[in-house]
Amino acid sequence: VEVLNNFRFEIQGEFIDRDFDFDNHELRSVIAEELKYRGIVERYATVVLNNSFALTKELNLPKTSKRQMISIARNELNLKIDLPFNYVIDLMRLETVLVDDQLLERVLAVAVDYDNIAKIEHWTHSLGFKIKSIESAASSMISVFSSRTVEQDELPRVFLDIGSYYVRFYLFHGQNFIRMRTVSQTDDLNETWNRISSVLKMSDIIIDNKTGKKLSEIILMGDEDKVEAICQRIDYELDITCRVFAMDKLIANSTSDYLGYLNGVGALL
Repeated sequence: VEVLNNFRFEIQGEFIDRDFDFDNHELRSVIAEELKYRGIVERYATVVLNNSFALTKELNLPKTSKRQMISIARNELNLKIDLPFNYVIDLMRLETVLVDDQLLERVLAVAVDYDNIAKIEHWTHSLGFKIKSIESAASSMISVFSSRTVEQDELPRVFLDIGSYYVRFYLFHGQNFIRMRTVSQTDDLNETWNRISSVLKMSDIIIDNKTGKKLSEIILMGDEDKVEAICQRIDYELDITCRVFAMDKLIANSTSDYLGYLNGVGALL
């Protein structure tokens, strides 16, 4: 992938908190002015939804047509999380698994409120964009960890995505996705570290029970200001090899500045 331009900007004051207000005309004007200032003239956009917009759940489903699998997934989600009727569901195939002598498709089910999709479409149209596709942050990140970026081996590793408010863990065995977990960050750095450490230790136990192997390494990405500090703490306290994601395997003109944009890159793959 070659990145021609990348940027982010802060939206200050009363405009926004952690919930995005699509109906705020002043907010839309601020973003429109920023796009104009940056000289962004593209007319198509890929939208990536974070976890507050997209519900995700790993499911094992019978191998059949995608339409039937989505219907089965809806029933499963209704049982597990009482999914509202107006949510739209899509599936990301992960692997074929054998469960009780039956071959099943392991999938990541992604459910999004249809009203939010309509708001996103209206909002992007008001900025002069047409939506090319809408992806979830979880499925986009899993797409990043493909044969292009994951070592060609059968070793277990955790990819750690450090955001502003969360830390997300993606456990892989070679190129096979095993599980995803998320913890929220707190103002207490030691409490946040305790949460990170707890999930990493549990991931090590899970992969050891599943494969007989211990975690080989932890690969970090995300908030550049936090990545190095957390990596040092993993090295020191958990004695597991830790490194920063190798951006040059994915982005031709990479720098460390791209660490926080990987879900956007994954959505384009």
